Amino acid sequence: MVEHARIFYAEDSRVVRNAMRLNLQDLGHEIIVEVTTLDDGLEQINKAVELGVNVAIIDGNLRPMDISCEDGRKLSSALKEAIPSIVIIANPGGEIDPDYGDIIITKNERGAIAKIIDAIESIPEV
Repeated sequence: MVEHARIFYAEDSRVVRNAMRLNLQDLGHEIIVEVTTLDDGLEQINKAVELGVNVAIIDGNLRPMDISCEDGRKLSSALKEAIPSIVIIANPGGEIDPDYGDIIITKNERGAIAKIIDAIESIPEV
């Protein structure tokens, strides 16, 4: 089980990012790469590889008023290509069921942050 996750975090909402960061840090996990747009996320993949990221939490929509989950799909695919062992947690808002990610926990779920932490801590060490 992962005791110290090294996380790539893609989320455009500052409020959500801050809440997630505080909860993860309190439990000894570390957000290594944090991005707010698809372009920034794609540009930071090499950094994620260099820094040994092992988990990604990816919002589906990194643009205002978009609910397609296209950003999450593109970023997840690029991360999996660069880091095949990475565990991707899809964390979209809205009502659309995402078709990306190894684990899917939507922001609408009650206790979503706690569920994400539980998911991270249940990932086997690689």
